[in-house]
Amino acid sequence: CNDVYFPSSFTPDGDHLNDGFGPVGDVGSLSNYTIAVFNRWGQLVFRSNDPFQKWDGRFIDKASNMDSFVWVASYRLYGKNILNRKGTVTIIK
Repeated sequence: CNDVYFPSSFTPDGDHLNDGFGPVGDVGSLSNYTIAVFNRWGQLVFRSNDPFQKWDGRFIDKASNMDSFVWVASYRLYGKNILNRKGTVTIIK
């Protein structure tokens, strides 16, 4: 696998299964990585430059309710041009 994808949902319930949101796949081959997640009001709820750091569904130290969020990511896969991706992710509880 020489690609990554971003799941459309996750379940931050503390069971250590699907608890965080971020890239999945060949994460080790990413460089120039940045991701930002926004709530429905456009507030930044998560930002990272580390592809191994996942969003845990928290905003200002509080767990978010079941809701949908918008994310934007930019990254380079080994040997390829910079890719820009965006989508939505839903917290399921």
